[in-house]
Amino acid sequence: MRTYRDRAFTLLLTTLAGLAACVIPAWGQGTELTTLATLPGLTPSQARVGVAIDFICPQLKPATAGQQDLLQRCSDMKAGGLARSQLPDVLGRVTSEEAATQGTGSIETRTTQFRAIGPRLAALRLGTTGLSLGRLNPDSDPKTASTAPLDLDQTGGGASADRNFGGPLGAFVNGVGSFGSKDSTAREVGFDFHSVGATAGVDYRFTDRLVAGLAFSYLRTDADITFGLGHVDSNSYGLSLYGTYYAGPAYIDVLGGFTWYDYDTTRRIVYVPGPGGPSTAVDRTAKGDTNGRQYAFNVGAGYEFRHQALTATPYGRVELLHLDIDGYTESGANGLDLQVKKQTVESLLMVLGGRLAYALSTPLGVLLPQVRGEWRHEALNDGRAIKAQFANDPFNTVFSIPTDKPDRDYFAVGAGLSSVFTKGVAAFLDFETLLGLQGVTNHNVTGGVRVEF
Repeated sequence: MRTYRDRAFTLLLTTLAGLAACVIPAWGQGTELTTLATLPGLTPSQARVGVAIDFICPQLKPATAGQQDLLQRCSDMKAGGLARSQLPDVLGRVTSEEAATQGTGSIETRTTQFRAIGPRLAALRLGTTGLSLGRLNPDSDPKTASTAPLDLDQTGGGASADRNFGGPLGAFVNGVGSFGSKDSTAREVGFDFHSVGATAGVDYRFTDRLVAGLAFSYLRTDADITFGLGHVDSNSYGLSLYGTYYAGPAYIDVLGGFTWYDYDTTRRIVYVPGPGGPSTAVDRTAKGDTNGRQYAFNVGAGYEFRHQALTATPYGRVELLHLDIDGYTESGANGLDLQVKKQTVESLLMVLGGRLAYALSTPLGVLLPQVRGEWRHEALNDGRAIKAQFANDPFNTVFSIPTDKPDRDYFAVGAGLSSVFTKGVAAFLDFETLLGLQGVTNHNVTGGVRVEF
């Protein structure tokens, strides 16, 4: 429905721009274009900024240096200063398609908090303080111990002294990293991204079945726009409450968190004049900075089927995300600076998956190699229309920058290795990649250590 509404809106604005061109006297020098918006082969973003230029520039009477520069750039496009074959690319460069990367990048790295805390919850479910080494003794013969059943029985209360090792209070530090790319489309510019961060937390075992804790996370994400046309960087700071409750092989995990984003954007606008045109070359960098607030809630449940050292776990998970990004005004590009309006991104991700883990005893400790696969369905996030205007436009002519619709269904596969040592020390390393996304690659690495005392 939104696609048809967007098309109708673009057609209406194009018609109005054509009527305006007929009524408003011609201006500029050289071979003039009646409208930019009707040029063939324009993307939706290019057409909409063309409509805005068609409306603003014929009636613009500069009162400031910024308005004078905006009028000159309009003259480049409409009065023959640029070759017509250049115009679609120029219209794309003066449009802040990079703004879509802020929301898209947050969605692509959305599972960072859960990836960092999820392994901790899984480890807590492996026993009161980890694996019971009663039947998987690290000093036993690894050839026979690996086939012995896991002893996950628990004794005592939340602070009982008869634990296998460790105590009710635990602490962990996990590192996370992601890298991937998104191809350019008719609606969004492509980008390569990578992120790195860490999560640290403490938790307490209130009973043998209930553990809850608090975690703080930091993530740095850098997205480089295709063809060196700019970048979007973000620093995020998150605070999460998490917990797990389990009764025998069944469990439920809950996570709720708030994340603060600090965005920096750089948009490079580069083009040269057409053959014999009166315009000058343009090479400018528009910079912007803004903030965002993300609220996330995650609930999951599963059931662990155990056969000797093998554990098979089917599970499901629901992730709800709401992100608000403040509006901002660019600087550094003079008349081509844009004012980008507030954005809102919402997502509801439903996950069904399964995990296989196998326990191996070694002289150093118990190793748990595991593999998993997930089907993920996006039920809420949709294509958006980011609103913007030229910062030096006295008429406040707003145009929209449409984004791509996200893939509804895709898959995740992963493999990891956990290790449990004596004295309440454990570590893990995990790799995950996403499959089935149109024009998007995303790979995630997570690792960490935990200590219980």
